[in-house]
Order: sequence, then structure tokens, then C-alpha cells
Amino acid sequence: MKNILLIIGLLIFISCGEPAKDESPADIPAPPSITEEKDAGTKLVTLSDKEVQLLKINTEKVRREVLKFNMEVPAFVHPSPENIFVMSAPINGIVVTINKHEGDAVKKGDVLLELESLEFANLVADYLQNAAEAGYRKSQYERTLQLHNQKIKSRKELDKSEVDFKRSEAAVQASFARLRAVGITDKEILNWKNNQSTHPHLPIRSPIAGVITEHLIDMGQAVESYQRMGTIVNNEKVMLKGYVAPEDGAFVKSGDKIFLSMRENDADPLQTVVHNIVPILDEKNRSITINAFYNNPPFWLKPGQNIRMQVQVSTSDPVSYIPVKAIQYEGNDAAVFVKLTENKFDKRKLLIERLAGDFAIIKNGVTADEEVAVSQVFALKALSKYGEYAD
Repeated sequence: MKNILLIIGLLIFISCGEPAKDESPADIPAPPSITEEKDAGTKLVTLSDKEVQLLKINTEKVRREVLKFNMEVPAFVHPSPENIFVMSAPINGIVVTINKHEGDAVKKGDVLLELESLEFANLVADYLQNAAEAGYRKSQYERTLQLHNQKIKSRKELDKSEVDFKRSEAAVQASFARLRAVGITDKEILNWKNNQSTHPHLPIRSPIAGVITEHLIDMGQAVESYQRMGTIVNNEKVMLKGYVAPEDGAFVKSGDKIFLSMRENDADPLQTVVHNIVPILDEKNRSITINAFYNNPPFWLKPGQNIRMQVQVSTSDPVSYIPVKAIQYEGNDAAVFVKLTENKFDKRKLLIERLAGDFAIIKNGVTADEEVAVSQVFALKALSKYGEYAD
């Protein structure tokens, strides 16, 4: 309101500053700044030379081309799927040792805890028995082969001895594979075979480096196979999920640049690219999800963190667009002031197709290369409204 009164005062001052003329009331025209011309529904705002110099209105051309713009979307940080390990045991057992706790950093291969398990003990016993049997069958086969070469043992006896030896070797390999499947190393198996380990507890190791973020077991607790016992997260690589409105999803493509920032107007945003787009709406957000990854060695980004994401997108075809700052509204109607001459601006209604960052894609109302006012838009609007009141 203050701005309107200021402009009205300016108009009165300019009008008073001009020489008085002897004109009848019927011949006195409206001030130049509020002269209204109606031609096929157009409305013109005409400025005097003094007003042009005072307002110094900047304009920009209506462009028709492929529009590149930054689309800002809400985003959240998640651990990268390959950098999460859910602690569990492949067999039933009782927790007898806990080596690492919630918040502890772990290296790949570190023993997190140990289980005492009858099932595991049976696996170890089977292996040792099969290994002993295989050793015996091997010596028997070698002895039979020697006697066969001396014509003491028949070919049939040699073949039978060879089959028994190969069968025992297969049993060793099978029991060895079962031990490897539950996480036992070759060194540990060799120690058992050489009688260097007297308490075959099942160690649960971390397959990744990271930090234990969840710990769900206690000493002496009985756990079942594949029961969740905790979580380890490595933040060196994180997954970013951005949520795009369905009508904006068509603009986003795999490989589009992404800028990440912790706060508004961040001078040095992090950069990555769109990895993929999930083609269905997220049930919770009713949005299209875009996924991206970021290598995060300094651990700037934390899982669970909200982050500002800007996706650099473009239209698939040329469009007509203008800066958003050129648009003024009256109720639900959008309009711009199109420059006709240095002193004349045409107030013209627009049909906006959509907003695209700092720009508005225009369906109709202006044409390419026309110039629209991008500064002093409020002043032009006030002058236009004053002309309506004067009528």
C-alpha cells in the first residue's frame, strides 16, 4: 500500500511540475502513465520520459528452446545396500563371547561374538571323522596299488580300494564345505585337524568394515539360526533417495547431475548423478523415487539425514519460458508487462503450463523474442491499477 501511495505521489509531482495549460475539463487527458488503450482486449501502460528514467525497468526476452533448470526435491540419506551387514548366525547356539558392542568400529574379518552350539560341534566332529577316514582309505589304496603291482592283489581289489578312497575324499570335501558355509576359515579347520583347538566355538565375523549401530543380544542368550543380532553400517558410500512429484518425473533421467547441500545457498555443494528412477509411486510419499549414490570418505552425510537435493533437468522439446520474477498475479490470473516501446508496456494475461525452478513455461500469452519486464513489475502493476481506479 505504501508503494502505491508513493507512486501516486510521484505521478502528482510530475504532473504538477509541467506548465499549466488553459484547457476545458472535457479536454484534459489522463496522465501519460495511466493512459489506457483498449485494442482487442489489450491494456497499455504508458510512461513519461521522466518515469522511464526514474524506474529504469529491466526486461528479458521470451525464449523458446530446450529449458535446463534445477529441480529442488526433498531427499534422505540411507546406507548403501552393499554397506550394511545384519549380524546373524547360520545355526542355533548360545552366546558365550561378545567382542564388539554398539558404537564400536570394526574391521573386515573381526570376530564380533562366539556361539556354543551342539549343531556346530557335530559339524566339526563329522569333518574330523571324515578326514581320519580319508587318511585311512588313502593308505589302504596306496598299499593295495603296491600289492597289485607285485601281482599279489587282484584288479578288482584295487578298484574297490580306489572307490573307497574317492568316496572318503568326497565326504571330507562335503563336511569341509559345510564348515566354510557357517563362516569357519581354512586356518581354523586346519587347527582342529591338527588338534590345536580344544573348544570349537562358532565365531561370527564382520564381512565389512564399519560401525555397529545396533546390538540386540546378551551373554548367555540362546539365538536361532538367522535371528537378527545387530547391524553394522559403513558410511563410506551412501544412497540418496529423492522424492519427485509425479508430474515432474518426466523431466528426470538417469545420469542427470545432482547437487547436494546441507543448507540454503551452499557455496560448495556436493555433486553426483541420478543412478535410476523407480517407475512407481512411493506408497508413503506418493512420489516418484530417484536413487543416487555418493562416495562419502569424510562421512559428511549420515544415514537418516535430510538433505537439499537439486536435480539438473531439461525439457525434452523446446518450450516458451520467462523468468518467474516477471509474473504478477491478480487473484488466480497471471500476467506480464510486455515491452512495446521504451515508454509503453502491454499488460497481458498468461496461461502457465508449469513452473520450472526460476522459470515459468508458458502455454500462451507471449511469443518468442518479445521482451517482458523483470524489474519494477509492482510499480507497473500499481500504475495499471491506478488507471482502472481513475476510470
